[in-house]
Amino acid sequence: GAEAAASTTPAPPTQAPPTQAPTASAGPAASPRARRLAAELGVDLGTVTGTGPGGKITDRDVQRAAGS
Repeated sequence: GAEAAASTTPAPPTQAPPTQAPTASAGPAASPRARRLAAELGVDLGTVTGTGPGGKITDRDVQRAAGS
């Protein structure tokens, strides 16, 4: 009863929401292929506008940014 309910309580609100932690440290959402290409071409992913699902940066976006 009460023990099961206690173990499933959400994290205290003082902690950052889990959805913000990965993006804060990893930078913009980008596919691994796009990240590798950006590193090779010297493109800053922070300046690239993603056109993939949910605004995710694709390798095509990186190529477009490198060519501009």
